[in-house]
Amino acid sequence: MNREEAKTHAKELLKEEKVSGFDHVSRVAYWCRYMGKIEGADLEALDIAAFLHDIGLNKVGLPTHHTVSASMAEELLRKEGIDEDRVKQIGRIIERHAMHAPEAERIEEKIINDADRIDHMGAIGIVRAIARSILVKKDYSGDVADVPQLLRDAITNTKKRVYTETARNLVDEKAGYIEEFIAQLERELAEAENSPS
Repeated sequence: MNREEAKTHAKELLKEEKVSGFDHVSRVAYWCRYMGKIEGADLEALDIAAFLHDIGLNKVGLPTHHTVSASMAEELLRKEGIDEDRVKQIGRIIERHAMHAPEAERIEEKIINDADRIDHMGAIGIVRAIARSILVKKDYSGDVADVPQLLRDAITNTKKRVYTETARNLVDEKAGYIEEFIAQLERELAEAENSPS
């Protein structure tokens, strides 16, 4: 299986996914390739893993999707006749990408985790955090005053597990944008709250 074949599988398997769909895995693939070049990682394995890392989301949801996605990817790779060592390598990369997954050890595992974290930050991260709260977790009250804490939690949770220096710098930069957004949102909320009726 190559990058294009992995993309084709991802498009099909993620077509119903609303928050971590094909657009998300495409951005993760971009960041994997970007960091993989810097870190000297196996770019082919990263490409395949990045496009397939969330394919189990629609089957099981967030808490265990990393293991189901890894198993599904391994099955696809075996059907393509890929060597079993390579199948296990890519499966392990996928399995280690999630915040609640076992700690990443190899550089490719660290990079996919970090690429996924980057997509939780910045303007894209704001949209994804709110969408996830509405569509997946279903814990958003609908009150805009709850958004600052939702976004602060996203920053805190994202920063808990970032492995590479490159990703730490990108996450910090994108978290700064979210913090600016929060400050502006809080100013607007305070203005409306303090205005005479």
